[in-house]
Amino acid sequence: MHRTLLPLALLPVLACYPNTREHADSDAPSDADADTDSDTDSDTAPNTAPTAPTVHITPAAPTDADDLTCVIDTASVDPEGDALTYSYAWSSDAGGTSTGETLPADLTTTGETWTCSVTASDGALSGPAGTASAVITTSFLDYTTTYGATMVAITAGTFEMGSEDFGPIHTVTLTHDFWMGQTEVTQAQYLAGTGVSPSTYSSCGSTCPVETVSWEDAAVYANTLSAAEGLELCYTATGSDLSASLGGDPYACEGYRLPTEAEWEYAARGGESYTYPGSETVGDVAWTNENSGGTTHPVAGKGANAFGLYDMSGNVWEWSNDRLADYSSGAAVDPVGDASGTFRVYRGGSWNYPANFARAAYRNWDRPGVRYVNLGLRLSRTNP
Repeated sequence: MHRTLLPLALLPVLACYPNTREHADSDAPSDADADTDSDTDSDTAPNTAPTAPTVHITPAAPTDADDLTCVIDTASVDPEGDALTYSYAWSSDAGGTSTGETLPADLTTTGETWTCSVTASDGALSGPAGTASAVITTSFLDYTTTYGATMVAITAGTFEMGSEDFGPIHTVTLTHDFWMGQTEVTQAQYLAGTGVSPSTYSSCGSTCPVETVSWEDAAVYANTLSAAEGLELCYTATGSDLSASLGGDPYACEGYRLPTEAEWEYAARGGESYTYPGSETVGDVAWTNENSGGTTHPVAGKGANAFGLYDMSGNVWEWSNDRLADYSSGAAVDPVGDASGTFRVYRGGSWNYPANFARAAYRNWDRPGVRYVNLGLRLSRTNP
């Protein structure tokens, strides 16, 4: 049989030609490889950010005494169903910032607008923020005590204290806002707190000022009201007669107390320059021996001063917190009386004293245990 032989010159070419079958097996994707690539394409598809939550702030009308909390109403949604975490950020129009669900009250100030921003994250992407805002209002308002007295909010400030005969006149700055009783403590209010009615002029009626009370009686009454409202006691009662001694800085106590002399005169002047609290005409604002008819009168029977306080002049003298101390000619900040001494100061004049004693600057003093038919009290309280 005859065979046709290939020319020898072609053999090297054939020998060097690549094995196409082997190449295909090693480099081309197999069916399994194709499935794997398909899965990889799905896993690396674009991720989508979660939606914005809806939120609100509680309390809805916050004061400067309230902590603010940012609450999620409607949770964010992640299109891929990923687990979400939330972050909270606070900012104010005054430049303040904070983080966390709750904003502490001590970071806020009356008049500021605080905004809470809440964002959700799926671990890779964060969504748009859900926001809510609230305006901070003041908690420093007039209010009524457990025993029925109205306490008037008085903003701290600077004034000229004293007079030519009770001097030297000097600049005093009070740095703490405080409340002052709108009127002298009445017989009804004192009875509600102590269960006793010591007034010599009880026939005047329950709305007349309590009198015939010592400084010690007044301090105990202040403690009684503080205890009734769950507040810090400003006085420490000692001895069988319940005499009270002052504990610590009066401005730092959050309970009820007698006003310092500086607080009393600041409140009496009411930001005005009148001789008598609220007027140049004493009869417009005070019961003195010229018009009282020899007795006390129901409180708030005369005109008020610019702070809305009644009877700062006349009716009954009012115990202050302070021991008697000489004024300094220099400026003073949050002054108090002497740390020790015999006499406590009282202010304001009374129903059986002449008008001269009812001046805003007039000072009087006596031992803390005395009780007079023309001597009562008015309470104050520092705004925390």
